Amino acid sequence: MMTEHRELPEPEVLERIVQGCRPELEVLFRRHWVSEEEAGELLDEVLVNLLLRWDRLEDPAAWLLRSLERAIPCRLLVPLFAEDESFSTASC
Repeated sequence: MMTEHRELPEPEVLERIVQGCRPELEVLFRRHWVSEEEAGELLDEVLVNLLLRWDRLEDPAAWLLRSLERAIPCRLLVPLFAEDESFSTASC
């Protein structure tokens, strides 16, 4: 049985891709009300998938952003108000 050898990027390459996408990532997460914790989990999941497809991607940064855009609606998002917070119109 022959095993497939994949050329994986150095960690610094992934870090540069994420840093280069940071402004778009922040806008994307804010627009969908994704918490910092959830954003980290989503990013980790998508980065694993990026590594699995690395040798087939022409533009890893674009793939990362598209994949996150698709992954967000599939996840249970944190509600706007925590259960212990009450909404008050008095402060509006």
